[in-house]
Amino acid sequence: MQFLLPEYDSLAEWETILPKVVAHNAQYGKQLGLFAAIEKRCEEFIGTFILRPDRRALDDTKNLEIGYRLKQHWWGKGLGTEGSLALVGRALAQFGARRIYATAMPGNRASIRIMGKVGLGFEKAYTETDHCGRVIEVVMYSQENLSDPQART
Repeated sequence: MQFLLPEYDSLAEWETILPKVVAHNAQYGKQLGLFAAIEKRCEEFIGTFILRPDRRALDDTKNLEIGYRLKQHWWGKGLGTEGSLALVGRALAQFGARRIYATAMPGNRASIRIMGKVGLGFEKAYTETDHCGRVIEVVMYSQENLSDPQART
């Protein structure tokens, strides 16, 4: 969350974006989209994980983005890696993804380290305009599913 704002600490704060999230998740039969991460023992909302098609090709469920946002209290506990591994597994097993990718700001070493742990390799660095109109630097890491014949063409 150091690199992604605003931070949503509670479900109440999510109410402003929840209708859009629900509609997006429903579009994919609740199999893709934004998922709440809840700590089982205390039932605390700890953040979110996402598995979605590329924003430029929403119908392409073979090219999937993974990501997460965790509340700071939960950083460094392996949850980003655990959740991201689960998303990579789902992308491959359930959707037969031919490509899985994630992005981060270059200074976000923790997220970049997680990308490597889940099998993604550096693809490129580039700039983009964020939702607030700011130009930001981004790095992309990805994994091609080499068992998919289309990935080799």
